[in-house]
Amino acid sequence: MFGDLTLGSVADAMIEADFSLVSRAPAVARMDQQVPQLEGAGMVFENEGYCPICQDRTVFVALDTWLSENYVCKRCNTLPRHRALVVVLDYLAPNWRERSIHESSPTHLIFAQQCPKYSTSQYLENVPPGQVNTGIRCENLEQMTFKDESFDIFITQAVLEHVFNPDKAVKEIMRVLRSGGMHIFSAPKHKLLTRSYRRAVFAGGTVTHLCDPLYHGNPVGDGRSLVTWDYGANFDDLLMLWSGYQTSCYVVRDRNLGIDGEYLDVFVTLKSDACKTPDYLASYLRSLGLLDQEPLKGRRAAIDPEVFVRQLYLYLLHREPDSEGFAYHIARLEGGMDPSELIGEFAESAEASGNRQQIIPAEQPISTSPADTKALEIGRGVMALTGWRRHVAQLVGLPLHAQTNG
Repeated sequence: MFGDLTLGSVADAMIEADFSLVSRAPAVARMDQQVPQLEGAGMVFENEGYCPICQDRTVFVALDTWLSENYVCKRCNTLPRHRALVVVLDYLAPNWRERSIHESSPTHLIFAQQCPKYSTSQYLENVPPGQVNTGIRCENLEQMTFKDESFDIFITQAVLEHVFNPDKAVKEIMRVLRSGGMHIFSAPKHKLLTRSYRRAVFAGGTVTHLCDPLYHGNPVGDGRSLVTWDYGANFDDLLMLWSGYQTSCYVVRDRNLGIDGEYLDVFVTLKSDACKTPDYLASYLRSLGLLDQEPLKGRRAAIDPEVFVRQLYLYLLHREPDSEGFAYHIARLEGGMDPSELIGEFAESAEASGNRQQIIPAEQPISTSPADTKALEIGRGVMALTGWRRHVAQLVGLPLHAQTNG
């Protein structure tokens, strides 16, 4: 459907592609969309560039230092993740305008305006799935009413973190895609989390919160959407297990395209026999402990704070801990700090920056006791995954020195 696409050819095309689209001619007339006036708003910086959604020259404005939600195009008001998804889609499926596309919970108008065979749906409470209410079709991603092989491309943007059972959702998306079809989507993958975990479960008509409730904005209903999952470094692998097909993750960062900030990951799952998930994947990940989906609070008890902090000093700073810093970080862990956050702080520190590419000196006293091994479960699990499948470049900033195969 999309030519001879494989994960390898797609990755090579993305690496070799020239993202400076200054000379690219617009394929269609620019969007005729009403955009809020930005002149009176606060501004951190602005820059000229090319918007892949407007398909024209524009000015990008950063209204806050948190670019993910505040780096907007003056013409169409889209965000970096919206533009990143369109850039990736343009390269992987340049004929997408001719295809049958469905988007769950749409975020902007480009697909509706440029694709004649485009359709949308939202999840609406108290509306039967498959029914239309005030012009909006209701669909539950975990159990859709569409027939098998209905679409060529399925799009979800910042949706899967609000689904109680994403494993069911991605299986359903694969069901409604035609052979050779593509699920292209965005979801926040937290760089300091080595594992993904549930924040809430829904059973018997009741929501049980495993973590403090967190909500994002929602264009329908009461304007709030509960965050049900926090995704970490193993999200790509879980997607391959859940969907049955290999998943690639692409990150484009280019201010000429108005793409910068956090959460720029664009995921692509191809429904192709050549991209089926290998049978050994589940057992491999389970052997590394990377299928654990218990919330962070439940995992803290497995870590000895003293051992964990000492190993961070040895692995990342290449020295024994000083007494003051040692006591300080132990107290933070005992006070409830997530260990992955502490890993990130150590890895991004000035002292660690000079050591990031070094291999741990052999003479350093790295303990192999059972307690130490358990305490280093997160870090060693990450190192074992380095380079595998080519879809994670850096996980939490650790000095990833394990042998790579990708």
